[in-house]
Amino acid sequence: MGLNLNSAKLLFDAKAAGVSFKKILTLGRQSFSCHPVLFAEVAAQYGYSSKDLAWLGDTAPPYSDDLFRMLGAEEIAALDYSDYEGARIVCDLNLPIDRQYAGSFDLVLDGGTLEHIFNFPLAIKNCMDLVKCDGRFFSITPANNYCGHGFYQFSPELYFRILTADNGFMVEKATVWEERTYPAFYAVEDPEAIKQRVELVTQYPVLLMVQARKTHQVDRLATPQQSDYTQLWKQAAAAAPNTRPVGNGGLRSLKRRVLQYVFDHYPHISKPLLALGRWRQVQRLSFRQQHGFRHLGGLSARKDHGGL
Repeated sequence: MGLNLNSAKLLFDAKAAGVSFKKILTLGRQSFSCHPVLFAEVAAQYGYSSKDLAWLGDTAPPYSDDLFRMLGAEEIAALDYSDYEGARIVCDLNLPIDRQYAGSFDLVLDGGTLEHIFNFPLAIKNCMDLVKCDGRFFSITPANNYCGHGFYQFSPELYFRILTADNGFMVEKATVWEERTYPAFYAVEDPEAIKQRVELVTQYPVLLMVQARKTHQVDRLATPQQSDYTQLWKQAAAAAPNTRPVGNGGLRSLKRRVLQYVFDHYPHISKPLLALGRWRQVQRLSFRQQHGFRHLGGLSARKDHGGL
């Protein structure tokens, strides 16, 4: 659980857009994993002076509390399963949270916790309940190539379907990036809005940051459904009785049969064909080619200098 240069840049961007950090709750104490020189460069891009960075020094502090204060935090609290890092609220997010904390915070920040909690539906509902009306919920979470990091890695659509008006929230933005130094940042479109899945294959690990505003309190979470299936069910319900969906057939079916014949009878050429197919899939589902990702040039102005 912690903030590096990429996630810090997105927090600066949120502050510049008017998000309040006045009373903030973090899931676990957030470590500060930014090189002081590089962090100072990014802070300067957002108008912060050396006076604002007096806390930074030559060695970065272990936790991000000073960063939050620089962003306007007057009260900072951490929630954790244990108090080993000084969490103020000690609880298990697999269980309902104490109602005394409901609606208490301007910002609830998940900086890498929810993927480690087994009962995710209740855990995210707890987070939503902790936010004040007109406050924000942020989640910085693994989206791709993080197998084994936690229990889960999350599709953007999961958040688009949970953080809805029916559940008292509105997603203001969802941003993804490959986790390396100075990556390109991409805004993610809502699959329901563009009427197709937003899928992705990448070489590097990918993180997702979701920013959502709370509009009103909802006591019970509406169970979400994936948007493309919902659309199919609506179409089926509107179709004439006793009709069945038609398969993909035609040329696509013929192509499959031809490829299967080649693999069965000429195994020595199947390996390069499979490699070619994999390469084409990676290209088709990359950030640049896949519909549903919009490059955020303002956040990606710096030249990429390699991995972290």
